[in-house]
Amino acid sequence: MSEARPWPQRAAEVLAVLNHVDWTRGDTSEHSFASALRNASANRYTNVLPYDHALLPDPYVNASRIPPLPESSAGAASCIASQAPTPSTFGAFYHHLCAERVGVLLNLTPLVERDMIKSHQYWPSSTSSPIEEGEWVVRMLGEEPSETRGLILRRLQLTHGEASHELTLLHYTGWQDHGALPTPQLMGLLTAVEQARLGAEAAPLWVHCSAGIGRSGTLIGAFLAQQLPAAQRTAVPSMDLAAYITRHMRHFRAGMVQTPGQLVTLASAIELAAQASQS
Repeated sequence: MSEARPWPQRAAEVLAVLNHVDWTRGDTSEHSFASALRNASANRYTNVLPYDHALLPDPYVNASRIPPLPESSAGAASCIASQAPTPSTFGAFYHHLCAERVGVLLNLTPLVERDMIKSHQYWPSSTSSPIEEGEWVVRMLGEEPSETRGLILRRLQLTHGEASHELTLLHYTGWQDHGALPTPQLMGLLTAVEQARLGAEAAPLWVHCSAGIGRSGTLIGAFLAQQLPAAQRTAVPSMDLAAYITRHMRHFRAGMVQTPGQLVTLASAIELAAQASQS
């Protein structure tokens, strides 16, 4: 019955309810913003704050750990959703990428969009020009275009003293802020993520856009859905599962999946993956 109404209408209704839940939670003991408020200068946006209970350990970054769904297959990976790091938090950002042993970092925003700065460049422009940030040195080991249009693959090395860590930065610039990506492009992104994660499946997938809730929430939602057993993905209507996943993510980071169009894209990706698993 829940699928009888058009998906855009259903999506708007779902998000209206979830937005109200986010608002009524406010700054409660269970969903406190205390750390974010103490570190106000480290937040890109004043209205996008991480809950204390989902924060990474100090040093502070505006990032939230999103665990896999309870019904996920064994060995499912968690995700980390974050804002695009600000220059003052580059060092903390590098620290957490290494501490979490992140193998794949997915950036879903261009540096500038509609004449507004959406992200600051935290990676080198070339293999011959490393970045030095405090005691951190960041080198680009290589850069190449992907088969997915608009996606660039960069291999980075983060060094702090004698310790170093390598990871793959996937940078996708074809998704507008607040926009809904066509489902085939979202599925192509997920395929690129899975290919890049080979050998690092146990590590969390780190995803950021500008604020770390809209585009990031949609991508992470689709990633979490893929970690469900096939039977779970087909047991309920796709929009119901998309709503359930969004509610799960919002327990850990408010505002995940911002627009009805993004929720429709998530539901479409779930449906497409379910159909593929049955063929």
